[in-house]
Amino acid sequence: MPKRKRRDRTSEPEAVEGASVDPQVALFAQRHKEELERQKAAQRAEAARRKKEAEHQELIKAKDDAVARVKALRRRDRVAPGETAEADTAYKAALAALIEFETGAPPPWASTGESAPDVDAEQP
Repeated sequence: MPKRKRRDRTSEPEAVEGASVDPQVALFAQRHKEELERQKAAQRAEAARRKKEAEHQELIKAKDDAVARVKALRRRDRVAPGETAEADTAYKAALAALIEFETGAPPPWASTGESAPDVDAEQP
């Protein structure tokens, strides 16, 4: 395939610095550029909001899955040793992550080793 010919950038005519531009055209160009910047900023803000909402939903789902696992293990008669403790730990970690996401600070019981609220007390 033949190589593409490229223009020499130095030979292109550039706008003359002293060229007079209609003030109305300059004002239109400035406002158009500002409007494009506002639209881009709004798009970035909306994308950030959607990302945050998706992360929140993911944390809620992880907590709900952990709650369901704990409750299922409590209903069973035979549970392997450590399985209940593992499920409780997973629940506490999911709940702590959700609380930290929603409030911006980890819950006091998460760092001190205190127990988390009971799973059975939580309403779906």
